[in-house]
Amino acid sequence: MDDNGKCSIEYDDGDTEVITVAEVSQWMKKLPPPPPPPPGNNPAANERSKKPTTTCIKYIGAELITWGSAGRSKSKYRSRIRIENKMISLGMFDTAKEAALRYDKEAILQGRTLSRLNFPELAPKNYNPQQKLRHQNTR
Repeated sequence: MDDNGKCSIEYDDGDTEVITVAEVSQWMKKLPPPPPPPPGNNPAANERSKKPTTTCIKYIGAELITWGSAGRSKSKYRSRIRIENKMISLGMFDTAKEAALRYDKEAILQGRTLSRLNFPELAPKNYNPQQKLRHQNTR
């Protein structure tokens, strides 16, 4: 913009046009308002938010936790187990496999023979998992 309030606009085909700030303002008023963002997809709010988000993965008792803003986000895997209707955090790990192994270890230590394990081949020889029946036939 020069001292007279005029701007030079260069188009892709090499053509240029000189317009004033007042002309730009008039042109902007004619444009329809932008559509509102879809619900839950507000990039400005997402950048401000520091709350962690979780993502389910293929291992039982392990989930991916991501926190931070775009470009500087960090991720770790959290391991948790439910015992007597209470969620117990087992820690944060760099890999999903480490979190899953920690879940298996805690399930075995708690004597939870009804828990499915991620790596049953690594369970102790005396560990005998049972299958929990959802329905028992009474007929």
